[in-house]
Amino acid sequence: MPHHTPSFVGRVAELRELRNVLAIDRPEGTVAVVQSAFPGIGKSALAFEYAHVFSDNYPGGRWRVRAEGVSDMARAFIRLGRDLGMDITERDEADPDQAFRKVRAELQESGGCLLVFDNVDRPDLFQLTGDRALPDADRAHILATPRLERDLWPTNGTDFEFLPLGALSIEDGLRLLERYRGPDGGDERAAARAIAEALASHPFSLEVVGAFLALDANQATTYRSFYEHEIKAKGLTLSLDAAGGAVTLSRHDQSVITELLRHAFAQLHAEERLVLDYAALMDAEQVILPMLREFAGKDHSTLLEEGATGTADAWNKLIARLSALRLLTPTDAGEG
Repeated sequence: MPHHTPSFVGRVAELRELRNVLAIDRPEGTVAVVQSAFPGIGKSALAFEYAHVFSDNYPGGRWRVRAEGVSDMARAFIRLGRDLGMDITERDEADPDQAFRKVRAELQESGGCLLVFDNVDRPDLFQLTGDRALPDADRAHILATPRLERDLWPTNGTDFEFLPLGALSIEDGLRLLERYRGPDGGDERAAARAIAEALASHPFSLEVVGAFLALDANQATTYRSFYEHEIKAKGLTLSLDAAGGAVTLSRHDQSVITELLRHAFAQLHAEERLVLDYAALMDAEQVILPMLREFAGKDHSTLLEEGATGTADAWNKLIARLSALRLLTPTDAGEG
């Protein structure tokens, strides 16, 4: 599971509802689905926060299953088996049904675990057939974050409980900005609130703005100046109108977020741009950091140097900056 996000705010009611669905009022075998019409709204962040808050309830572990591009549950379980440290052999690869049974048996022996199927984009993933069945309800709670419209989910075989997720409240949007840089005085706080309102409290957009202001070393840009010269003068407001019912943003909203990201890119150094260029050539869900370091180090040798004891080296500082700017999101896996 990825690191706990210190910038997470709000969502108390949603966390309570997830707990009710997964552990209290849940019909046998129900999969909880955090559904939203918009990307960047925080579906994965909510799932990871749930895993963090209720970690004591899952002695068998909490596992993120990278589901993007996966349409066969057996293939998803093979990925999970490797994360569990299981010996997944070539024979298992050649016989997905055998691999599925092998991993499921391991989960059945756990003391109770949480599986988060993250970024589900293939409707067939939960269309289980034959003797395939998800682990028993007392052995695994299952949570999914989709990139699918609700009406594309399978209608037989698996029971789903959909939990709609909207934007943050304006107050929580303001709190999110304050996690990055606290407003200095009442006028600054009013400007921060105006930014949250203009951006419809869209979490990703607010994080981009917050990270930009937090990394402004001289604090030359204030909340007030950013609002006046960027948000207001350029008409950067989000409407969060669903585009034809799809899980996407309208063209207008996409252009607004692109303009916000321009500020983040403007702060990048040459080596940071190079790392992102190489990362863009990799699978978005499997960006291998050691490989990026090796590639970028050929042009920027300082990235290969180890820092003195107790200090961060140039590579770790670079990754920390890209992560703060919401341009790269490392996981706990250590390799990507």
